[in-house]
Amino acid sequence: MTGLRGTPVETRVTRWTDGLPQYAVGHADRVERIRSGVRRHPGLGACGAAYGGVGIPACVADAGHEAARLADTLTDHSRTTGGDQSAAGPNQQGVNP
Repeated sequence: MTGLRGTPVETRVTRWTDGLPQYAVGHADRVERIRSGVRRHPGLGACGAAYGGVGIPACVADAGHEAARLADTLTDHSRTTGGDQSAAGPNQQGVNP
């Protein structure tokens, strides 16, 4: 890649022990209880390192799953309310902005 030739003069491998947090026993059950409670409130979601994984790829995947779930919830909710209101819905005076 670099076009350099030759044998390295020095190499080093560093292993980071305890580099990423480890969840405690029972964490998955605790997260499921939290998410179950969150699902009872349409439009509310919970994602991130505390819920779906500590690495960046895990956090991104968790956010994607939660965003898809929220989109489905909001789409289903708009069908049950008639679907003819704007995305913002009526304001406190009962009119769409």
